[in-house]
Amino acid sequence: MANIGTTTAFYKVESSLTKANNEVSKSMERLATGKQNANAGDRSSYVAMSDTFRLDFVGTKAGIKSASVVMGYLETGMRVLNSATALLSRMQELAVLGANDLNTINDHEAFNIEAEEIAQEFNRIMSNNTYKGKNIFVDTANSEFVSMGAQNSAQTFGIAKVDYSELYGEARTIEAGLPNAGQVMNLTALPSESVINAFVDFETTIEADSLDISVSSNLGTTDSLTMEDTANITIDDNNVISFNFTDLDHGNVTVEIGEIDAIADGTQGRLKINFYGDATIPESGNLVNGDFESGSQTQFGVPSEVYSIAGFEHRAGMVNTYAVQNSGTNYAELNDTLSTSLARGSNTYNISFDSNGAGTGFRANLIVADDGSLSIGEVLDKGQGYSAGEILTITQDARGRALAGSDFSINVTSILDTNDNDPGRNSDNIHEVTEANFQSVTYTVENGPDGRYAWGESFTEGTPQRIATRDGSGSITNYIHAVGGNYSEDMIVIDGVAQSLFTSVYENDDVTAGVLIVENFNPIFAQDDDILEQVSAADYMSNAGGNNNGTERVFYAINPADGQRVTTNWTYDEYTNGVADGSITSTGAAVTRHISGVTNILADDYDGGGARYIDTPNMGVGVIDIGDELATDTVVYNRENSTGVYAWGGGSYTNGSIVKDPTGSDITINIRHAADGAYTFDVAGTDFNPADLNYSAGDEALEFVTWADQFDPDNPPAGTTVYRNDDELAAPAFFTRAEVASPEFFTRTEVGSPEFFTSNEVASPEFFTKTEAASPEFFTRIDDELASPVFFTRSEGTVSYSNSIKHYERPQITNYDRQEITGYSREEVAFYTRDKTLRTAVHISGQVEKYIGENRVTNNPDGSVIRAHVGWERDSQVYIDNWKTYDDRVEFGSTFQVYDTDGTYAWNGDGTGFNPADIPSITVPTPTLEEMTKPNYGSFTRLNGSPGNPAIKNKDDAATVPVVQSAGEDSRDYADTFSLNTPDVPVGLVSDDTITDPFSGAAAELFTGKLKFEDSAAFGIYHGPAIVSDQFTAEQGQFLKLNYSAAGDVDDYHVAGYIYKVDADTGNPILDESGYPRIFMALNETGTVELNGRASVEIEDNGDYRFVFVVGTFDKTGGLAAGASMRIDNIVAEYPFIADEETIAALIKAVNYSNSDIVASETSSITSSIRNNDDGRFSTDDIITNLAGDDPDASSGIAATLVSNVSGADNGNVTTKITEEIDTSILTSKIDRVQQLLNKAREQAGSQYSALESMVISTTDLTSEYETKYNEVSRVDFAAETALLTKRQILKDTATAVLAQAGEGQQHLLQLLKDSQKLPTY
Repeated sequence: MANIGTTTAFYKVESSLTKANNEVSKSMERLATGKQNANAGDRSSYVAMSDTFRLDFVGTKAGIKSASVVMGYLETGMRVLNSATALLSRMQELAVLGANDLNTINDHEAFNIEAEEIAQEFNRIMSNNTYKGKNIFVDTANSEFVSMGAQNSAQTFGIAKVDYSELYGEARTIEAGLPNAGQVMNLTALPSESVINAFVDFETTIEADSLDISVSSNLGTTDSLTMEDTANITIDDNNVISFNFTDLDHGNVTVEIGEIDAIADGTQGRLKINFYGDATIPESGNLVNGDFESGSQTQFGVPSEVYSIAGFEHRAGMVNTYAVQNSGTNYAELNDTLSTSLARGSNTYNISFDSNGAGTGFRANLIVADDGSLSIGEVLDKGQGYSAGEILTITQDARGRALAGSDFSINVTSILDTNDNDPGRNSDNIHEVTEANFQSVTYTVENGPDGRYAWGESFTEGTPQRIATRDGSGSITNYIHAVGGNYSEDMIVIDGVAQSLFTSVYENDDVTAGVLIVENFNPIFAQDDDILEQVSAADYMSNAGGNNNGTERVFYAINPADGQRVTTNWTYDEYTNGVADGSITSTGAAVTRHISGVTNILADDYDGGGARYIDTPNMGVGVIDIGDELATDTVVYNRENSTGVYAWGGGSYTNGSIVKDPTGSDITINIRHAADGAYTFDVAGTDFNPADLNYSAGDEALEFVTWADQFDPDNPPAGTTVYRNDDELAAPAFFTRAEVASPEFFTRTEVGSPEFFTSNEVASPEFFTKTEAASPEFFTRIDDELASPVFFTRSEGTVSYSNSIKHYERPQITNYDRQEITGYSREEVAFYTRDKTLRTAVHISGQVEKYIGENRVTNNPDGSVIRAHVGWERDSQVYIDNWKTYDDRVEFGSTFQVYDTDGTYAWNGDGTGFNPADIPSITVPTPTLEEMTKPNYGSFTRLNGSPGNPAIKNKDDAATVPVVQSAGEDSRDYADTFSLNTPDVPVGLVSDDTITDPFSGAAAELFTGKLKFEDSAAFGIYHGPAIVSDQFTAEQGQFLKLNYSAAGDVDDYHVAGYIYKVDADTGNPILDESGYPRIFMALNETGTVELNGRASVEIEDNGDYRFVFVVGTFDKTGGLAAGASMRIDNIVAEYPFIADEETIAALIKAVNYSNSDIVASETSSITSSIRNNDDGRFSTDDIITNLAGDDPDASSGIAATLVSNVSGADNGNVTTKITEEIDTSILTSKIDRVQQLLNKAREQAGSQYSALESMVISTTDLTSEYETKYNEVSRVDFAAETALLTKRQILKDTATAVLAQAGEGQQHLLQLLKDSQKLPTY
């Protein structure tokens, strides 16, 4: 059938024509602009590439400009350094001129004044010169950065500050009598000082505890004092000073008398020697083996008691053997092994026996025989207090229940007593202390003989019995067929209720005929099959009674003739009406919808459809006139069909671009030029590029505005460009002046005259530079921030326009595809089946007590440990000669016992035959913790964040500060770990390569072991082991000295060393009038590490003493782990050494003065004074006498010996003057060192300049490459685009012709209709 209207062919041709028009417009726009991306949709990937190249191009161009700025900075810095060098040159000249004895005072004054002025100018230019407002010299060389524009391209630069402080010091006033007297100077040395004031003053001060030698005037930065070995003085690597002399009683003696002060060590012109207050004469005492060089010997150890592990005890009257007197009758065991998993009933375990005597505690497990008699299985506890002949009986089980039988009894035939008196171990008959351990478990009822439950499930005898719960608890259980049968003819009874037979299984329910009318259902069931019940489709769908349980299975009805499922068909009306009136209900089976083929309906003919139909709309595009559009419509703009420039200032346009309507006002832009031309701006003398005066049609129109401080020139408004004075013109960019009016230097343009010159006090140039061709070598540019603005440009104005709209387009429905629902069908369900279920659970009847064995009891009710003493033992140990050791814990404020282990009381040689009373003990007192250094508890917060226990502060007793124990003993570990190399024993000797000065040979070492405090004892203190010396005699005034080291191997150490006075006859501690032992502390310290400790104590009165050392540890971190060690060596009891005048003189002679500036060819004087502040002890005259024999020529090199050629004494003070070689050119040496620093800075700047210059060259090459690639990507290929335009114009013309033909067919049809309406003419 023919249609009159727009055809599909028309729409397709019109779409092709529109597309062709767009493509032609794009091609013409590309040709007009010369760019490939003429509009937003063109080649977006090319646009991205060209933008990237453009960014790189702009970035590298800017990088080159930034590099030029930095190069200007480096040039400025090098000029500053050149100026500084010139000033130093003049200062050097003045320093040399000043070092001349023929100079008059006036000459010296002139030299000094000029030198000071030059120094101030030098300081000014080195500290105040800036570039663009920033200091030229930075803290660190190459610490500044400049980007070169390219990706990841940067260069560092920066001239480091020059430390010229050696030239300057604190302001000082020239002393009277010297040139420039009274004038304030800042130079550390003046030219005149090389001759007139080249002297060094020293002051030597003698105190009771020190000797202090210092440079009292004219201290130079390189002045130093040192000590050198002489015949009487030696200095070791630790700066300990020894005095060698001849003693009348002891011959040649070397005494360590002091050490060089850690701060006043001579490097800053001051040397201080601190005297030891406990210096002693070696080998003048009688303490034996204080250096531990006598070695050790193997002995039997201190006897110690041996205990069993915890949980054993001694008993008397234990049942050793017994006999069953009566086996008893009628006993029965409980039937609960299923619940307890025991071999016998729970009432046969842990039976306590009663006695007709005094014994208690006998317990045993029993065995019940089949005849009801009893026997003993295992004896659990032998009890105690029994006698042979006692009769033991039983009446109840372990839980207090009466036993069923009677008359069981046993007779005790022998008993056993433990014995703890034998030497050596005797643990065979100690008894373990235990108690029975019972656990409550659920009692499960057991099934009887094999059978079936009421729900048909079978069970076997002895298994847990199950019962129906009836309350919703328990697990789901299926009913089971006890016998086989047929659901359609065999009645099934469940819980006494007969179930209905299955129907509609056989045709006409005739089981005999056996014709099944249900698909895949077998009505025959076998024994132990799950019982099924039949459910109609209606009951299943309604879940009648809420009986659906998820086990339902559907079965479909079949036609017995062909075996196919029975299917019901409905027309559309039958089905919809049947569903509506309820005659058709759901059965759970799927309903199939039947649909016709597709027909097409035009949009104008669409009737709205209905439920019977499935209509799918097809969309097209409609043209909407201007004014009828909606917000969701798509706008279509008018397009230009040529290329040109808008006369009203709207800029250029190209073929295909949107037409701009100047009558509109939606868009505002800056005015554009309508034709090419040139500005007439006056840009002379500014940095405006004259080439930019030319403009092209379409360029933004600019206006010229004379500068009148309209805004901040460094932050101009958007679209505004400020132009300034040109910095490359003949006029000077800037100049600086000295104190006179003439210019210090200036820059010139590129003419043959000097590029720049500097001037001092006269107007003539000091120097100038030229290139080889008379053109300037370089010129300076002023900073942009210093150039004055002249004018600025901005847009001439704005115009407004709107994009010209042609029409709008809106999606419209053109026609519909229709499908009709013709009917429905369903396969019919015969019925459903479900499993018949109930809930069951294991039959539980209370609790039963299960015996699970014996638990060892380790503590008495009061908390004390239960353990049995089983004998004594003495191990073979290594003992240090003349010392006693104690390996256990030491509690300060109490005493501990050590034993004589020198061999006198050894056993029979094999450790047997010991009687503890045979070996005397030595009672050793300890100081109280109040006498010890208190640890620093800090925040007293544990590692886990909890606070410490205040009760443990400054406590070390085991009751308050317990440590973790093992077998009743403190657990101390001596094994090394992967990160900790610790001593291997509590006390021992060490003589390996870890022994370093001042230790020597062998040293005693004590180690607490690695231990752990109980949780309540965080931050605790633990002391022990200890070492105690043999008794020795000492005299009043003697010093006991030692070297020690201490280390907190796990945590901090807490160590003590002391002597206590003993009775010479008994060896017992001597008590004072208050009843306390007389203890004198030598060492009392806590910390983390001490590598080179020295301790001493002075003997107050004559008598006998013992030396005691105790190592300890402090849990400083609160982490519970602790452990520390200490080493002791060189313990001596010696007479004191008292320094005399000979000692002081020997020390002064060993002191040397040196100065690295000294030049051997020139001379000056050194003056030294000696001040005796302890004239009650030292005689100044005797010191002078000892100094008088010193040889001034004995000094090594140019270092002048401090004392020589003694000249006299005055009121206890000695002044000496010697003439030595010393530098007369003090100032020139300082200048030379500063010049070296300037040279280094100049090299830095030059190398940075060269690097930047190279970087600029390479970056310039990159810029050219970026611009080339940008053009290649963005410019259009005219040949290819012209060919493409021709092709698209042909397609456009063809589409236009076809469109005309597409409309002719419709015109012919209309004409035929018109002709058919004409009536015939008669």
